[in-house]
Order: sequence, then C-alpha cells, then structure tokens
Amino acid sequence: MKKLWNGKLTGIIGALFILFDIIYNRIFNYLFFIIHKGNLNTVGKGTLFYRNLIYRFPKTINLGENCIINRNVTFGTELEDAKLKIGNNVSISTDVSIDYTGNLEISNHVTISKCVSIFTHDHGLDPRSMPQRKPLTIGENVWIGSHAVILHNVDFIGDNSIIAAGSIVTKNIESKSIVGGNPAKFIKAI
Repeated sequence: MKKLWNGKLTGIIGALFILFDIIYNRIFNYLFFIIHKGNLNTVGKGTLFYRNLIYRFPKTINLGENCIINRNVTFGTELEDAKLKIGNNVSISTDVSIDYTGNLEISNHVTISKCVSIFTHDHGLDPRSMPQRKPLTIGENVWIGSHAVILHNVDFIGDNSIIAAGSIVTKNIESKSIVGGNPAKFIKAI
C-alpha cells in the first residue's frame, strides 16, 4: 500500500485514483491483447500490447513470446508482401516507428528504447517511386538507445551490440560492438 498511498487522509483520493488507473489499464491491455492476437498473423504467449498500436497488413506480422509492445508504436509498410518477424522477449518502448517494407527480422532479447525509428526501404530521388527494399536483421541481445535512427542501407546489426542514444546508424554493426554518434561510429568492443 505504501506504493500508492502516503498514509495521510488527504492522500487517499490520489491513492484511489492510482488504483483505478491500474485496474483500468489492466482491463484495456487484456482487451488489446485479444484484439491484436486475432488480427496479427501470430502472437506468442505472454505478449503484452499497450494502447495506440498502429500497423498495416497485419497478416504479415509475427510476434514471439513474452514481448512488450508499448504505447504509440507503429509497424508500417508500403508493400503488401513485406514481412515483420519479432522474436521472443523483445521490448519495444513508447513512440517507436518501425518500417518493415524491406522485410525486418528482430531476434530474441532485443530492447528498443523510446522514440527509435527503423527504416528498411528507400525511394531514391523520387518520393513517388516504388520503394527499393533493403532487408534488415537485428541480432540477439541488442539494445537500441532512445531517439536512435537506423537508416535503410543497414543490412544487419550483430548480436550483443549496443547503439547509443541519439545515434544515426548508416552502416552494418558487427557483433559485440558499441556504436554512437551521427553518423554512428564504432566506440568499443564489448
């Protein structure tokens, strides 16, 4: 009870409000799980969805077990046959935008922090041209820091890598590497 109430009579209203908010969110999270599980191609056991998940072509999206998809996440594509595969124990934080037009595979135990943008296609110099696909594979145990941007010319991010917050990734990242900056450069090996 100490987590919700400060022990003072005047704090009881705040504690009741927090308790109501917890119950309300649990009910809605369960409803979102049922809705998204029925709409997406596959959803693994224990996966949680929060509000405002936006996606296109849901039958091309596969989620593993025990994933957390936070608020305001977008899974977007410009092509119907593009595929998004997310492994087990993947955590995607709030306000993340993932483009999987070029096909994207996110392996197990990946953490994608707040406000990350991932792109898997390009239009060249004509924004109305057909998208040029650039498939991307993100390895296991990767941590992508907040506000990082992964651009279309990246083919893979190696296992056990860390991308620093605010980085602009323009090249492939080898396994067991820490990268950062604009453009992202190798900082050190793990």
